[in-house]
Amino acid sequence: MSGKENGSNITYRGRVVALLAPCVRPADYLPDEDREEDWEKVWAEMDETAAEIAKHWPEGVSAVDAVREQRRNLTPDEWVRPGE
Repeated sequence: MSGKENGSNITYRGRVVALLAPCVRPADYLPDEDREEDWEKVWAEMDETAAEIAKHWPEGVSAVDAVREQRRNLTPDEWVRPGE
């Protein structure tokens, strides 16, 4: 990997195959530890996100089940090529 200020190039056998870049700079996102209202806003946003997810969550499916489903091993006929 070669580093850059805006991200890192991921290389394989000398060729760049991917770019790893930050989506949000922590200093711009994380609240000031001394400001309680910032933390209250973060928790309120998390509660809103959880409520939105809950609206669409299938009944009887646990979070563990959902993660296990996404981590299952795919057979070659299930693979999706980039761009498909």
